[in-house]
Amino acid sequence: MVKFDRRIEPGQTGYIRLSVRTSPGWAGRRFTKRASVSMTDPAQAGFFLTLTGRVKGPPPQPAPTPPGQTVVPAPKRIGP
Repeated sequence: MVKFDRRIEPGQTGYIRLSVRTSPGWAGRRFTKRASVSMTDPAQAGFFLTLTGRVKGPPPQPAPTPPGQTVVPAPKRIGP
């Protein structure tokens, strides 16, 4: 989601807010969000903003084993 000041008078400061909606399944994953900024300033017509990061939180846990079933771990490899 992007929120920003629609009009900024010359010499004033404007704000642009980029946000990323995530869910628990995003924990540990990286993301990139981009926004194009257009201006009426003849000296600088616009620029791009890029927000990158990694979602905090514990990684998702594996699904529980259904009753009556057994999960056998994979054998460990020994040697080269």
